[in-house]
Amino acid sequence: MRSLKTGALDHSHKFTKHIARVNGERIFAGLLTVTNENGEIRTCHLVTTTGHSQSVLMLSELSHSLERYGHDQPNVLFTDNVAGDWNLLESVFHSSFWKDVVRIEDYAHLEELKIPAGISIAVKNTISLACQTIMDNLAEKELVVGFDSEWNIDFSANGRIQHRGPTAVIQLAFKDQIFIFQIGDMLADGRLPSQLWVFLENPRFLKVGRLINADLKNLQSLSHSPNPFLGTIDPAKLAKQWPPAQVLESTNLEAGTPVLLRSLDNKSIIASGNIGEAPPQVPIWGDPLLISLPRRLFAEHYKAKASQPKSAVHSVFATQVFVGSLSVPDGVRLYYAQVYPYLMYSSEVVVDVSKKDVDAMEGIQTSYLQRLNGVGPRVALGPLRALAGVMDLELRQVISALNQGQYALNQHDNHFAKRAMRGSIADYCEFGS
Repeated sequence: MRSLKTGALDHSHKFTKHIARVNGERIFAGLLTVTNENGEIRTCHLVTTTGHSQSVLMLSELSHSLERYGHDQPNVLFTDNVAGDWNLLESVFHSSFWKDVVRIEDYAHLEELKIPAGISIAVKNTISLACQTIMDNLAEKELVVGFDSEWNIDFSANGRIQHRGPTAVIQLAFKDQIFIFQIGDMLADGRLPSQLWVFLENPRFLKVGRLINADLKNLQSLSHSPNPFLGTIDPAKLAKQWPPAQVLESTNLEAGTPVLLRSLDNKSIIASGNIGEAPPQVPIWGDPLLISLPRRLFAEHYKAKASQPKSAVHSVFATQVFVGSLSVPDGVRLYYAQVYPYLMYSSEVVVDVSKKDVDAMEGIQTSYLQRLNGVGPRVALGPLRALAGVMDLELRQVISALNQGQYALNQHDNHFAKRAMRGSIADYCEFGS
């Protein structure tokens, strides 16, 4: 009945040396033990082989035990053979291992976040001198400084966060320097260096950071400061105060301009991309309309979205470890519950989409149907889709395009969507593409 939020798995061969042998041969190859975050033995089994065939039985029973007694599944398991044990552990604890984890491939299209080469990082013991160096640069009304703080957190026996500890480290980013101040011992005595105190109280020094208000309030409380620490800017709040501008007919877009595609009800953002080339303003029937040159404006969106249904497919077939082979009817139900929502959502994100982008989604659908029916890649897809009652994504794309076209044509003549549709029709009639 012990919990297992974080654990360690290992085969021990010392114990089995003390067990009697039969005809000089060992009966058991080792003792497989799993310990939890408190160093308690959660389960241990004698195994006749160190292979996965017996390990999966023990780990599956462990997973069922955790569920039976109301415990969460483990988030982290340590092993001395990560590469060899990964597939085994993921097949048993897949849902918990990937909970709240952002896969690298989801953001593979983004540049890696690095500290620029010209930036220096210094851990400062002379905090007052470093703060004075920053404050000496106050030549105008305000000076912007990046700010962040770190602290320890205390966990309960079941792995839940009880409360945060006092601030231990603060970081200031100014020009081409990052200063790191270790202030844990000072705050334990209820004090701060004088120049740091002046810096935090002065509203002319604008401290920029995520949840900066909470960080400074905590510092003020721990240092017993009678005056509030002022001059804060939270980038998240600032972004909400300045939402993206709406693209109108007269909007002049430049290359590299970020673009957001909103749902028809304007309640959510369903895609993002960048203008690859500056679109010219072309007069159509006397009205200037913007024509977007890149045909694969949302290619990166499709690439990122493809990783989600891949993960869902893996989760579905991982259940075979517990229930055996999936029947086709059960597999179809799981497809519509776990995989199809991602494929449908991505196929409807934009009408003018390249077939290359849809191919990534179609490949996932095809792979699922082939695995479910136990057939190879040479089998015709039409009968598989008909048997499962699954719609071809290209057909759904056509249906989506017709729905969007119907929506545009039903608007008033000056509506942007209708004018864009008219422009597209005229463009097709003139250029044939």
